Formats: sequence, C-alpha cells, structure tokens
Amino acid sequence: MGVKTLAPYMRDNWPAGTNRYFYITAGYVWGNSTEEIIRTATGTEDPTVHRGIKTPFPLTYSDLFTAMTEAAQAKPDVLVLVLFGNELAMALKLAVFLNIKETTNLVAPSITLEIAKTAGPQAIEGVISTTPWLWEATYKYNYLQGQNFVERFFNRYGTYPGTSAASAYTIVYEYQAAVERAGTFDGAAVVRELEGHKYELLKDQQLWRDFDHQSIQTVYLVKGKYHID
Repeated sequence: MGVKTLAPYMRDNWPAGTNRYFYITAGYVWGNSTEEIIRTATGTEDPTVHRGIKTPFPLTYSDLFTAMTEAAQAKPDVLVLVLFGNELAMALKLAVFLNIKETTNLVAPSITLEIAKTAGPQAIEGVISTTPWLWEATYKYNYLQGQNFVERFFNRYGTYPGTSAASAYTIVYEYQAAVERAGTFDGAAVVRELEGHKYELLKDQQLWRDFDHQSIQTVYLVKGKYHID
C-alpha cells in the first residue's frame, strides 16, 4: 500500500532514465521485500546503475555510518532509506551530518510521527515518505471519531497521537467487536469474524483482508517540513 502511494510520485519526479538511485536497506525480510517492490515499481532494478547496500541485522551505528558514507560519496539523485524505527532516525541524522541532503533527495518507504520526532526537524525536512495515520488528517477530512480520539489523547498525555497509538487503539476495538459478533473468545471463531470485515473507526474505511489478515487502508504521501513547536 505504501509503495503504491509512493512509486507514482517517485516516477514523476525522479524518472529512472535520468536519475540515479541508491538504496540502503535493512537486511531482513521486510527490508529486502520492500526494496524489491520499490525497484520494480520505479524501474530501478539494475543494481549496476542504481546501487544498493544491505545493512546487517541487528544494525550498529558503525554499520550505518559506513553505508551512509558510501552513499554520500556516490552522490545519487535519490537515496532510498529502506529502514525503520531508530535505524531510520539515525540515518536521517547522518544524512544531515554528511551533507547528503545538499545534493540528494531522500525517500523513506514508511515513517511515523515518533520517528520524525526522534530524527528532529532538520533531519526530516524534505524527506518523502508514507504513513497510514496522521492526526491532522482527521480534521482535514472530517473524521469525527478520529478527532475525538486525538483530543482525548492530547488531554491525557499532552501530545498528539502517532501511528502506533492509533493502530493500538483500533486493534483493541476491532478485536472487541469481533468477539461480540462471534459471541465467544474462541480464536478460530473470532478470526472468521475479522476476515473480510470492513470497518471505520479513526479514519475512512478499512478492510481486514481474509487471506493474510492485513489491514487494507488509506496511506498518505507525506513530505517532512522544518517545524519546531
């Protein structure tokens, strides 16, 4: 879902025929599969033209510094950071430290408010990414239940909810609703109630896909901006 959102922007703004890509990828299943999908969707499959580095797992700061230094020396037009969590935040900080952003466009397949805050406003500025949740979107698109969640969360914790908070909240309520429909806590019965079920809670309609239990949902294309509260 994230790549379907991200790839058209990348193709339109940085076509593979006239731009060199460089990938730094978390060397495990999520990273490898995500890089493969992005390469296919953007026409950057040729590793001799669009180079890449697979980082070890778990990743150390030294490993990441080495990879980012190589990317800086290559001076690609687009650096795709197929990383997540603290690893992505570290990479974005290093991009500033190594002056990569002066010559290169940065892309991260997925990001959260928590990662952006950890990286900091200077590191996140201009970065293109996707996310399934934005508290601001509840107001932009008038999702009333989402607005209620945001306001109650802010009143309790003094900060706005990110993807993790919204996801956890949704999952608990969806599980409760499935148990009520099934009339039992039996796992198999609850799963049957979830599979193929459409629902709306904090945003627009979502679907629990039956064959792999993924939540099919809207994903937003986002660009980081320098902003300090």
